[in-house]
Amino acid sequence: MMNERRVKSTTEANVHSGSAGSARFQFSRSIGEPVLIVFLILLAYGGSLRGAFVFDDIGEVLDAGPVRSVTGTILWPVAHPTRTVGDLMFLLNRRWGGVSPIGYHGVNLALHGLVALLLLGILRRILGRLCPMGQTVETPGVWALIITALWAVHPLQTQAVSYIVQRHEILASLFYLGTLYAYIRMREGRGVVFWRWTCLVSAILGMASKEIMVTVPLALLAYESLVLRTSWREFRQQAASFWVLLAVTPLVTITLVGLALRIVSVPGGVLSVTATPCRYALTQAGVWVHYLKLIVWPWPLCLDYGWPIVRGMGAEVVLPLMAVGLGLGVTVYGVFRRRAWAFLPLMFGLVLLPTSSFLPLPDAAMEHRVYLASAWVLTGLVCGVGWMLRRLMLPSVRWMKMAGVLFVVGVLGVGIFLTRERNRDYVDPVRLWRGALEVNPTNQRAWFHLGRACRDAGQIEKSRLAMAGLLALGPDYTSTDPVQLAEQARVSVDARRQIRYYALAHTFLGVLDLDQNHPELALVHLRSAVRVHPDPEALYNLAQALYRLGTWGEARAVCQRFLALEPNDVEGWWLWARIAREQGDEGQTSLALGKVLHLSPADPTARYELAWLWVTAKDPASRRPAEALRVARELWAESRGQSPKVRALLETAQKADSKGFNQGME
Repeated sequence: MMNERRVKSTTEANVHSGSAGSARFQFSRSIGEPVLIVFLILLAYGGSLRGAFVFDDIGEVLDAGPVRSVTGTILWPVAHPTRTVGDLMFLLNRRWGGVSPIGYHGVNLALHGLVALLLLGILRRILGRLCPMGQTVETPGVWALIITALWAVHPLQTQAVSYIVQRHEILASLFYLGTLYAYIRMREGRGVVFWRWTCLVSAILGMASKEIMVTVPLALLAYESLVLRTSWREFRQQAASFWVLLAVTPLVTITLVGLALRIVSVPGGVLSVTATPCRYALTQAGVWVHYLKLIVWPWPLCLDYGWPIVRGMGAEVVLPLMAVGLGLGVTVYGVFRRRAWAFLPLMFGLVLLPTSSFLPLPDAAMEHRVYLASAWVLTGLVCGVGWMLRRLMLPSVRWMKMAGVLFVVGVLGVGIFLTRERNRDYVDPVRLWRGALEVNPTNQRAWFHLGRACRDAGQIEKSRLAMAGLLALGPDYTSTDPVQLAEQARVSVDARRQIRYYALAHTFLGVLDLDQNHPELALVHLRSAVRVHPDPEALYNLAQALYRLGTWGEARAVCQRFLALEPNDVEGWWLWARIAREQGDEGQTSLALGKVLHLSPADPTARYELAWLWVTAKDPASRRPAEALRVARELWAESRGQSPKVRALLETAQKADSKGFNQGME
């Protein structure tokens, strides 16, 4: 009897010891795995903090402001209604960090880490259902860690992480996975109310981040049907109100898109018209194959492919169509047979559907679009390799396990190395655009931005050579009749693109001449640009050249054309004020400076010059000494009594105001 009790007591102690050890293991894993993921991300992306503002970063991050009406009234607080969440974050970046790129890159990197941790949490919960891993209960967690680590340091993610403006893609991916993770936790049955509302809030925020979120309700349905294998009867027993709310969340995106179409001009003008839906869909077959190739072999990477729209049905179209059709057929088979593995290719397609299907976008291929979609492909690849190793080899052999560990470490090392090298390109925009031209030497936009990057780097002659390379890719329109050009642009998308880049090249050459104080040389290029395509940038710089040459009348006429196209451009109103002042038109000078202050109320230079005008104006109708004195006192307080020119303004305004007061008394 005594021995039986002793055996029982020892057994209970072992059970309690095992449960305690398991709890300690679970706790260390829940802390250690996220720390490891964050460490790998920092190792791979630490160099991205030194990255510059490139491509659309200048216009859409640094210079972007609220959407305004023709009269200057604010219609929307940020530049892109459909991406409000990201634009608001950029505003906070600008307020707290100014124009330093470090803060912008730091936020992108932190968001990338959060996406990786959400992916890890999701895979740990569903990987055992998707791909039976065998061995132990902990095996799916190990594979989830491997997949997440490979995805987090994959070089293909650099465009989303290191290209600042693509924070929109990271945010949408964060909320996409956040919605899926919250739904998975809700279906586990713990904290149902909390996770239900978290799921809905995440979906709504995602809908205001980027358009890819519109497919998230379908993703949750796919999880129910394929992963949980929920029957229709069980599904009907769930909370109907939750699914109704979830189903209407895409209305947020639809509403914002409709708002954007009404109040925001289409960026890129004629360049935004790329193809018909049919041609765009045919083009996307090759793009999808290219994306899959980059997931397996991420070289060479390219910021801007300039991917051509297909014009026929050659082998370059048929072969990718066959590959995509085969993948689609396998996915449809898996969905109808309710195979859990079908969730992976289905998710890949759902994420890419809004940007890479039949809805034409200005760019057929961009690497950031496959940021989240690549996670599901990597999951399938790793699970497939694991399944093959388990079937064809003996996983219990120690040296095979060691070889597997070394292989994973090697792949991670290569990924980290390639990601660090790619981030060096984002530090040097000239190198970045040269790399894009190595991939596609006929990419006109890459030639143009290479010229801009060279100019910013002080390489003026190389900038001119880049513009010459851009002009060499298209026809010379010097002697072409403008009426014929207009007809060509009307009937042909390619002609519109060629004309546009011809004008851009000459505009930029004119800007280079203005930079070097050669307005007479700039005038030749800028007249050529305006003749074929009078866009705002060409008109503004032409007005600048005419102003510097002292041709006030023509400069004023061209500036008026510019302001008709861009009524809320502060620099345009500044130019109008300078031209009017040179012509002695005090009324128009006052009007232009007032418009500057309407658009930029805190501009101290505009306030100073307007106050001087109110004090020194020859026309009595333009004199406002009392208002000038008020502005002068404000500027004096803001300068803390340290500005000599403001002191002179203050003294002059006081004299003018007292003189006016005395005259009024008389």
